[in-house]
Amino acid sequence: MQTLLAALLIRAGQVVTTDRLITEIWGVAPPRTAMGALHVHVSKLRKELTAFGAVDPVVTRPSGYSLELGRNKLDLHDFLELVDEARLLMREGRHAEVLDRTGRASRMCAGTVVGDCCGGPMITAFSALVTATRLECVGMEAAANSALGRYGEVISLLSPVVVENPLHEPFAEQLMRALHRAHRRADALKVYDTTRAVLQAELGLEPCRYVRDLRDAILAG
Repeated sequence: MQTLLAALLIRAGQVVTTDRLITEIWGVAPPRTAMGALHVHVSKLRKELTAFGAVDPVVTRPSGYSLELGRNKLDLHDFLELVDEARLLMREGRHAEVLDRTGRASRMCAGTVVGDCCGGPMITAFSALVTATRLECVGMEAAANSALGRYGEVISLLSPVVVENPLHEPFAEQLMRALHRAHRRADALKVYDTTRAVLQAELGLEPCRYVRDLRDAILAG
């Protein structure tokens, strides 16, 4: 039922076909009883949501089901709106306002995207999209702090992120630059060495040109 709810929430206000819901819940080889089991899951979900005060939350449509939020709004929608605002403010160079939007967005979208449930292609694609948007939000926050000369904030923000995303070279570049500007040259070069080692081990590649150029500039002082 958790996977069913996640799938309907992702497409809130839109019809999700029964075929797609079956694939999300049971994969590409569903049991012969999948259609009947889906109806049972929907019935249980309706009861659960109604118990929380929702009115006609799951609507049956000719081709499937839709989850109607009414006047309610998902935190996800607010998160995406804040990120959109941050993108615009970043282009305009309004860095303090960028930090306001990215900070609020990060607090709003903490933790795992869809809890512990495992889904099919729709839920997987959605999780990947939200994860990428979160990383973009982190990048904007780091860039805004750097533009304001807050290199300590950049270092605190990106140090764990670089460890968790060792193949994300833009984060390594931002962290190297902040460390160098904070007069931590050795630490900046260590980030480069670690990034290079992971890229070689995982992909057989050298760091991209702009990261190598930054390393050379740091070495040259």
